[in-house]
Amino acid sequence: MKGHSCVLGDFGLMKVLDGKADTTREVFNESASAGMPFFYRTPDLVAYVKDGAALSAKSDVFQLGLVLTELFTGRNPLGRADDLLDPIVLEAMNAVPGALGAGIASLLWRMLVFDPVAREDAATLLSPWQGVFSDAVDRATELAGRVF
Repeated sequence: MKGHSCVLGDFGLMKVLDGKADTTREVFNESASAGMPFFYRTPDLVAYVKDGAALSAKSDVFQLGLVLTELFTGRNPLGRADDLLDPIVLEAMNAVPGALGAGIASLLWRMLVFDPVAREDAATLLSPWQGVFSDAVDRATELAGRVF
């Protein structure tokens, strides 16, 4: 945490992308760990391993959507799988509590779009998330000094 920001990192598939990097399945062999997180799999990663489909940073958006859904609702919506390459299934999302819950849930669903072409990128989603956090700060400031 630094000032009014925080950073969430996942180094499971960390790889130097210097323009010369091979985009083949070798990325899984070169990663520091298993290569795909079982409980945070994305449709993009499964398609990449199975069919060699293109992989983009939008996979990270989906994965972050899973993590944030778990943080806001207490449950990861990724359905149970027996194998790493089983199809991705999302279960119903638990309600996001609070006055801002509906807006947060809407943003989470925007991150959990299966088709990476239709899924918004991180830059597009940043402003709406900043709006939610700004609203949360405003609401917290309004409550300051009150006794419940």
